[in-house]
Amino acid sequence: MGKKYLAAISMIVLLILTACTSEEAPTLTPSPVAEVGQVIVLGDIDQDDPISKIEEFQPIIDYLADGLGEFGIGGGEVRIASDMETMIGFVNDGLVDIYYDSLFPAMIVANGTDATPLLRGWRGGEPIYHSVFFALADSGITTLEDLNGKIVAYDDVGSTSGYMIPAAYLISNGLNPVEKTSAEVAVADDEVGYVFSNDDENTIEWVLSGRVDAGVVDNLTFLKDIPEETMNSLVIIAETESVPRRVIMVSPNIEPELRDAIMQLLTDLDETEEGQALLTILKTTQFDEFPGGAEAAFEPIRAMFDIINNR
Repeated sequence: MGKKYLAAISMIVLLILTACTSEEAPTLTPSPVAEVGQVIVLGDIDQDDPISKIEEFQPIIDYLADGLGEFGIGGGEVRIASDMETMIGFVNDGLVDIYYDSLFPAMIVANGTDATPLLRGWRGGEPIYHSVFFALADSGITTLEDLNGKIVAYDDVGSTSGYMIPAAYLISNGLNPVEKTSAEVAVADDEVGYVFSNDDENTIEWVLSGRVDAGVVDNLTFLKDIPEETMNSLVIIAETESVPRRVIMVSPNIEPELRDAIMQLLTDLDETEEGQALLTILKTTQFDEFPGGAEAAFEPIRAMFDIINNR
């Protein structure tokens, strides 16, 4: 899986890398106050547009830094990795303190670093989501079994709802998903071929245009991003179980008192106008604790990961 997901950062990103080493992803320069205190670093993974991610995350890490002065924090920084393996290295090397992502990549990073889940992040007003298999209503595809010999579009190999959940779901239901190099490649009758569209919008368009036989997106995208007139031309084939939308992870090097302070600052965000503005920039509705505990929240995705790896 790692080899499929690894990709070089584009040349323009290489030109703006900070001085440390050529392997590091771009960061924004901390404010001058960081020079008199420690810098707290928030990380994420983005191959295509790391600069936009930095712009998205810098306000929230600045806010956290301002609220953590009693712990010797003098500034905040954003560090973007090109892939999960790089993020694991960042956390293990002490270059990232907080990591925010969906459940699948968060689990991979946790497995490689001993980083621990701190809070659940809501998006679109929802704390959980699931995957939706869909096809054109006139395609004749109405069940999972109808996908045999067909091509399905996923988002990308690092996606929770656009790869991990649906792939494990197909295997659990006795089907045989096999990656194909393109949507035009032949698929055997005992296979469900799949290709990566690299974006949910592409997945929807590929289904509508007939480039692929079916697609998978999360339920929020399916319900909110597809116009009603377009929805009428589609049919839902299956829907999977739900998992937490997003996860805040913290480095194992974070002391308990600092961890608790970060948790308090994040869970209080939705209670003030300033906090709500920061959440809007972060494309997050609110943060809260995991009902039933963080480990219980990770159990389904760990089981899915085992299903795919042990097939």
